[in-house]
Amino acid sequence: MSDITDIGNLASKLRAFGADVKEVDGHNVAEIEAAVKSYNDVTPTIVLCYTDPCKGFPLLQKRAPKLHYVRFKDETEKKVWVDVLSTMDSEVKTDASISNANSNTKHRLEENSENEERAAKRQALPIQATSNLTNNGIETSPFKAGNVELVTRPHRSHLVDWIKLHPKAIVLTADLTSSCEADVVRDNLPDQYLSMGMAEQNMMSFAGGLAREGFHPYIHTFGVFVTRRPFDQVAMSIAVPNLPVRLLGFLPGLTTPGGVTHQAIDDVALFRAVPNMTILEVGDASEVESVMDVAESIDGPVYVRMWRGQVPRLFSTPMKFGVVRVLSEGTDFVLITSGICTEESLKARRSFKAAGVAVKHLHLSTIVPFPSNVIVKAAEKCNYGVIVMENHSIIGGVGSAT
Repeated sequence: MSDITDIGNLASKLRAFGADVKEVDGHNVAEIEAAVKSYNDVTPTIVLCYTDPCKGFPLLQKRAPKLHYVRFKDETEKKVWVDVLSTMDSEVKTDASISNANSNTKHRLEENSENEERAAKRQALPIQATSNLTNNGIETSPFKAGNVELVTRPHRSHLVDWIKLHPKAIVLTADLTSSCEADVVRDNLPDQYLSMGMAEQNMMSFAGGLAREGFHPYIHTFGVFVTRRPFDQVAMSIAVPNLPVRLLGFLPGLTTPGGVTHQAIDDVALFRAVPNMTILEVGDASEVESVMDVAESIDGPVYVRMWRGQVPRLFSTPMKFGVVRVLSEGTDFVLITSGICTEESLKARRSFKAAGVAVKHLHLSTIVPFPSNVIVKAAEKCNYGVIVMENHSIIGGVGSAT
């Protein structure tokens, strides 16, 4: 929290307002009971309980500043975290690596399982095609046979250079600067960075004000904190007046270990109902690296379902607004995918091919406006129907739009 606003000595501040402040060990029930019973009838009594969610586990205590969101259900779950961190530490070979691991523990914990599993299971994808951009909103996307390249934090690597080229761009964060890979802007371009604290609603209204003054705000936070929590402020301060605010929502859908509070499984459904809102979703490193250009070219608010950490490079061409990528041709059924589901679906395509099933595979990066003309034409030519794979609820997302 000190990165956002250093509260300093909270007890002294509260005493300055006339409160009777009692500071106790939050793990000591007797101290808490004694403090609660020793109130007076003249001034407000405030009991400050100092606790440590990692108490009794030195390794977790070492990591605690980077794990502010961690709450353990029981001792068993706490021990599991110790095992995970111990395994991670055992893989670090140098002091420099250890330092880097400490500074990125929170980020790695959230991505560790999904990235390591993806890297272990990733195999050669059965795609070979030539680049052919047509004038009807379709692109036959080029692939290279072989193992898929994993790109580490492509957004972070690309962000500073991009912001430098756009002096009106302002990056805003809400206590998730490093988690959303915006720390590089904070550290290198402080005049184009604002930390708004843990106040997403205020950040949205503030961004709307910046846009009215000619700036192009680029909000970086988790998808659920772009859509669900500040929905009214986005609608009234940004979308209805059609202002050029770009909302980058990381960890969309189920791609978070943070539980239901962090799962943006309804973000597309919510923003499809918002006027003037464009919705984009990245499906690989090339789209991560080019989505800022696409967003900047749009006159109005844009929501991006963003990917962070290790990202596969599936495409050799950048994202193009409103263009559907055709990944394979077939007439048995149409497969529509977006975001992380595109990579997963490519694995299933091997099984389809082995079974003699011909699939027309479409990858969407523009969700709103929805490319209905492309979808309808493809569906008309298939024999058995349409399958949609998306990182979203079955209600209100790409499947509903289809």
